[in-house]
Amino acid sequence: MDSVLYSWLAAAAVAPFVVILSCWTLAVFRSYRSDWRLLDIFLYALACMEMISALFSFGYSILGAIRPALEAPCRFIIWGLTATRVFHLSAVTSLLLDRALASKWPSTYRSSVRHSQAILLV
Repeated sequence: MDSVLYSWLAAAAVAPFVVILSCWTLAVFRSYRSDWRLLDIFLYALACMEMISALFSFGYSILGAIRPALEAPCRFIIWGLTATRVFHLSAVTSLLLDRALASKWPSTYRSSVRHSQAILLV
């Protein structure tokens, strides 16, 4: 077996653990937070996107290990990985803008968020 196949198998073995840890993090966020802040919403969104990215990585590693010649599913998974990275970048940018606005105008910028707004964001 070549080293590329070993790397795909390692990625396929690690991706479910990342999904499980992301789900556990989301469950802890959901159960222990009664009052959501803006920072919590962005962290929740990042954890959701990490879980989706791990699922795409798992699918791509399985396809790469079993049949690397399948182009259509591989292109879809690569598109999904690219899209989740774009959403990661936009969430981090929103987080930075939120912190900048909160530090610039702390009294006028809203600091509390309802749980329904957190669900709508995700």
